[in-house]
Amino acid sequence: HAFPPYDGKLAGASVRSMCNRGLDRAPEELHLLLRTWHRSRAGVNRAGRRVLLKMLRRRRGMSQPATGLYSSIVEQSRDPAFFCDLNVPDTILGRFEMIALHAFLVFRRLRDAGGEGQELAQLTHDLMFADIDRSLRELGIGDMGIGKRVKSLARNLYGRIAAYDEGLGSDEAVLVEALRRNVYATMESVGNEKIALLAVYLRREAEALRMQTDEALLSGQVSFGGVPHFDSGTTGTAS
Repeated sequence: HAFPPYDGKLAGASVRSMCNRGLDRAPEELHLLLRTWHRSRAGVNRAGRRVLLKMLRRRRGMSQPATGLYSSIVEQSRDPAFFCDLNVPDTILGRFEMIALHAFLVFRRLRDAGGEGQELAQLTHDLMFADIDRSLRELGIGDMGIGKRVKSLARNLYGRIAAYDEGLGSDEAVLVEALRRNVYATMESVGNEKIALLAVYLRREAEALRMQTDEALLSGQVSFGGVPHFDSGTTGTAS
């Protein structure tokens, strides 16, 4: 089934409201720390409480940057050129693949931004899957099936992160095969030129992100370039 027409919700108020709700969207390990603190409060010294509260304040302070990064990921992933020019399937899985691809780029760059960058990557990841959960529920999937689907998509994301990371560190054939195996997995046939053009785009964006400053990314600002347009009369162009 194809997605319903995109109405901007993924990158709009719903994402901001999820961040603004605070601790109910904090990562699981943060909930565990809080539960541990409350259960053994008498045994937690003042210094330990200060460390925990500092962590909570820092996480809350990162909610806005996480929203900014995720909104940019979704906006770029929705560009019609991916689906019209490069033949990415315009389906639920196809759109997930584009979000996963751009999330990979951002997570990979944040890996080089130190501990704060890794924390922001985790918050953006959590926001992404909270939004996926919400989207699946809006499509009518009930509670019984949500958990399994979200876990499956999470495994898919981790697999893609590993495959694309390997591809960027290898020759073009490895990256093209990773994209064929993941983005185009449901396609019976797709032109090699289009997969190669998507590989060029992925490599170009990874390099462009490397040039963006830590300060910009940690404040929630990320810029993507133009999506390649395929011309059947040529080998395609990356704008």
